Amino acid sequence: MGGIKGINLGNINGFKKGMISLNKGKTKENGLYPNQCGFQKGHLPFGGAIKGRLKGQKPHNKGTSVWLECKCQECGSSFKIRKCHSRRGRGKYCSKECFIKSLKGRIPKNKLPREIRTCFCGCGLIFECSITSSKKFFSKECANKYRKGKKREPFTEEHKRKIGKGNKGNGRWGEQSNHWKGGITSFYNLLRTLDEYNEWRMNCLKRDWFKCRECSSKKNLEVHHIISFQKLINEFLQKYNQFSFIDDREILIKLARTYESFWDINNGITLCELHHKSLSRSKI
Repeated sequence: MGGIKGINLGNINGFKKGMISLNKGKTKENGLYPNQCGFQKGHLPFGGAIKGRLKGQKPHNKGTSVWLECKCQECGSSFKIRKCHSRRGRGKYCSKECFIKSLKGRIPKNKLPREIRTCFCGCGLIFECSITSSKKFFSKECANKYRKGKKREPFTEEHKRKIGKGNKGNGRWGEQSNHWKGGITSFYNLLRTLDEYNEWRMNCLKRDWFKCRECSSKKNLEVHHIISFQKLINEFLQKYNQFSFIDDREILIKLARTYESFWDINNGITLCELHHKSLSRSKI
């Protein structure tokens, strides 16, 4: 579209001859041009944030990196890496050349010895795979057919610990975490994160057929404690007052797992969110 004399078309095709500027005739003297509009004294040049830092401007995180001393597994020389990079599997080799040297002598996965296996679902089909492969089924359909209607075996405590360690930043949790504040998480919140608490809640829901006791609603269900959970915790702490809540927290957690009053389903009742809130307000 070409420019039309006397009409401002903005920046559709650039500013052409005959087009009128938006600011024509507007000055600060006649009051038509605002004082704070445009570049003022001390204003950062346009594009400063896009092009990067200005000259002399320091980054916000300068000097905050923590460096670790590592030893190369190939040549044995020492080198330094940032602490944040060590959590990503780095810090094993000092250079790319050492990493390439370490690959020599290794057998590629596609050249490993292979073997013949029979499908685990019992269909009788056979397949070929590497000896280090964990493949058990001939196809995904066989796996789904075998697992249909079956529940997996519960994880052992050791398996749960490994899963937790892998999901929490390579074991950097608890006292090893950078955000550790001395164990300020309340005992109340710790008990609510236990597997026993989730099991107790699910048992109450199953007993009530996943329906609210007041209106039979199946939406936004919550389990209400007839005897308040905080009151049960106070009774528990009074019973085991020989243990310190700060120093013996792990012992108290183990004792809480076997404390029957916490996990009594007769102390729970299924309510919808609306009736649970109305019940809580009536007690205030």
